[in-house]
Amino acid sequence: FSIDSLIQLTAYNDLKNDPTPEKHENFTKNFVNAGVYKWKLDSEAKIEIKKLREYSSLEAYDLFIAKFKDSPEADTVRQWKNKFYFNKLRVYTQDGDPGSVARFERDFPRANLPDSIIRPEIVFCEMANSLQLDKGYNEMLVSSYEAYIVKAGKRKQIAFNVLQRLLTPSISVKNWKKSLEILNKFAGYFPVDDARIKSLKEILEAPKLDVEIKKIEGDSINTSSNEYIPVISGDESKLFFCAYSRSDGMGLEDIFVAEKKKGVWQKPKPLKELNTIDGYEAPLSVSSDGSILIFFRNRQLFYSTLGEKGWGIPKKIGETINSQYWQGEAQISSDGNVLLFVSDRPGGQGLYHSANENYAGGSFGNVDMYAAFRVGDDWSAPVNLGPTLNTPFCERGLFLHPDMKTLYFSSDGLGGLGGLDIFKTTRLNDSTWTDWSEPINLGKDINTVFDDWGYKISTSGERAYFAAREVLNYDLYIMNMPQKLRPQKIATINGRIVNSAGTPLAATIRWEDLVTGKLIGKAETDPKDGKFFLVVPLGRHYGCFVEKENYFPSSVAFDLRTQKESVDYSQEIVLESIQEMNDGRPIRMNNLFFDTDAFALKSESYPELNRIAKLLLAHGGITVEIGGHTDNTGDSAHNDKLSLDRSNAVKVYLVSRGLKDSQLVVKGYGSSVPLVANTNSANRAQNRRVELKVVK
Repeated sequence: FSIDSLIQLTAYNDLKNDPTPEKHENFTKNFVNAGVYKWKLDSEAKIEIKKLREYSSLEAYDLFIAKFKDSPEADTVRQWKNKFYFNKLRVYTQDGDPGSVARFERDFPRANLPDSIIRPEIVFCEMANSLQLDKGYNEMLVSSYEAYIVKAGKRKQIAFNVLQRLLTPSISVKNWKKSLEILNKFAGYFPVDDARIKSLKEILEAPKLDVEIKKIEGDSINTSSNEYIPVISGDESKLFFCAYSRSDGMGLEDIFVAEKKKGVWQKPKPLKELNTIDGYEAPLSVSSDGSILIFFRNRQLFYSTLGEKGWGIPKKIGETINSQYWQGEAQISSDGNVLLFVSDRPGGQGLYHSANENYAGGSFGNVDMYAAFRVGDDWSAPVNLGPTLNTPFCERGLFLHPDMKTLYFSSDGLGGLGGLDIFKTTRLNDSTWTDWSEPINLGKDINTVFDDWGYKISTSGERAYFAAREVLNYDLYIMNMPQKLRPQKIATINGRIVNSAGTPLAATIRWEDLVTGKLIGKAETDPKDGKFFLVVPLGRHYGCFVEKENYFPSSVAFDLRTQKESVDYSQEIVLESIQEMNDGRPIRMNNLFFDTDAFALKSESYPELNRIAKLLLAHGGITVEIGGHTDNTGDSAHNDKLSLDRSNAVKVYLVSRGLKDSQLVVKGYGSSVPLVANTNSANRAQNRRVELKVVK
């Protein structure tokens, strides 16, 4: 050996006696041009295998084996690679679906696992395939159902679907005692912590709910054709639904709408603006204000906006929502800021399975629920609602109640009586759409052994609208909602927007939290009659303001911070035109708040004053009078001073927002100019006000 080789040998022996990663790294660094290349290669292998322990992937394994194919470490990595494939096989086949092994071999064609590992999984798939679960219960297969549960209950998710088939006869006739006997007989063949077994037992043992189900009555609502997917408007005055090959329709699947007049549903009409001759159209939801209809057309989501002449030209919802995959039910939240929908796109909970696949006993593949958020006139990239709700199976038929918290949906992955069951969950955090309570099954008096989905709950929470098959065709039904299954309490605000002559106006309504100043939602009035309908959750102090070009924005307030029960407000809002204001007509500033007998502005007044400041600044150098008024309670001189002080408080704030002192004239009228007689508390409240009037 040369002296260099002896130095290398000494260092290498030292490395073997103390093979730490640090010494390997030093050896490689010091002998980068070593003549004994194998020493260097062995050293690199030991360094890189340490990295593989922290970060592993098939690509990294293959690169390592190719580079260090003759090293002992390469054999170790080959073992890791086989273990990786084995773990993937377990993930793919744990559902027990008849096609799970084929999917694994499709996605990992180079796995080359031994037959001793693959063959048992194929046997389970063959057993499941012989049960023909996608065809429903088969009396001739009862013994095969039982055998599969005994063999696969603790290993395969599909075993629960098999148990549901076994329970079908007793559940169908509501023999709950017999159903429990069967469940208890086979429960021990499932994992002790199987939540589906526990849930099903609770469902079967639960006391009977007071539920009355009946067909929706009305002129030609239900016919011998199929009517399904009911969509009810927020005020329950319109019923949209889908009909298949109906004689008064236009094509295959058509959208119909019926109106309720004096408590009676009128004859439905096809929406010719939206239906096509050879297409598949189905309504999915209508916004709380009734201005936007979302519908399904040939695997894609569309929307239409209500105008003076009816529904406008359909537009496809943006590419972040519509994809090359299947998109189904969709709904805009009551505040207009969130779009909820379902899709079978990859990236959901569990493995990808198309909605067209019969998957693990179900018939809709792996479909998940998503939320997207308004970005201008478009929607953000969708967010999966998370593993509390979504499973590796199918979730669809979602409906978010206008309380913005209670979500109803259907799932065949959370257990239940069979097929898709309906569940209820509550959003636990106002700042996120992935934090939900554990779903509650609606129970054996509502769910069946068939697919139950598409329930729409009325704004009051008292009724549910849905479709169900009766013998040969689907019809539309209505059901009273048991108290324990209802959503949270809400407030509805309805009325009309008119001008000073009483003519209806098409306008935009926005509402905000007066405490935080945060804008919450937006709605549109009906362009034909100026009517509006809003739904808001309880617990906030709301300010609603109405906007229309060339009109002074008018506002009203609703303090629901201490409200415990649902409440309905009816309000006609009159908009004064800018021209009328310029002609000197006094305009009331509604959402100004003072403590009793005080003149300091409360912070809830700031959103209203900010809008007024912006409007006045936009109109240049006009001069306005700020006039304060009181009722006739108390001393006249005191009222005069109080009204003037309140006017001054408004002026000070407007000056702080950029208006000139010289533009603002303050007056205190006390109780001298009442709007109405001071005969009761409601009238006195009307007389306590601050008004703006253009004087120059």
